[in-house]
Amino acid sequence: MTPAITGPLDTPGERTQYLQYRQYRALPTLSDRLPGVKRMRVRWWYGQNGVESSRGSSPRVWDFLPDTRAHLQLDCASGSCVDGGHDLSGIVANLVEVGDTELQGAMMCGGWRQGVDQRLVHCDCLLHYAVRIEYD
Repeated sequence: MTPAITGPLDTPGERTQYLQYRQYRALPTLSDRLPGVKRMRVRWWYGQNGVESSRGSSPRVWDFLPDTRAHLQLDCASGSCVDGGHDLSGIVANLVEVGDTELQGAMMCGGWRQGVDQRLVHCDCLLHYAVRIEYD
């Protein structure tokens, strides 16, 4: 159950949290986004240059049922990354389109961070994922 907002959103953190909640609630459900999918499980963990980062060394798991909001975007694990993140939406859509049930892989962050010489360089945060889908 979502707590009701009873007063003004006084701090930037409260406003950001409220906007994120509204964006999440506006997302389609799994059954709306991917008709015919009964259940989906996504395991993911972060790595960098082939070594798992301390923030994401343990795999995390998302389970999606038909009425679950189909949020498939992850922030970058690097706190210094700008305009980065990982979007699994296209990967999952392609998996469903061809009717496969499992897929494993990795994707690089698309963002930028400051390098050693203070120049912007591509973020090298790597997201490892494993997706398993059950169909109706």
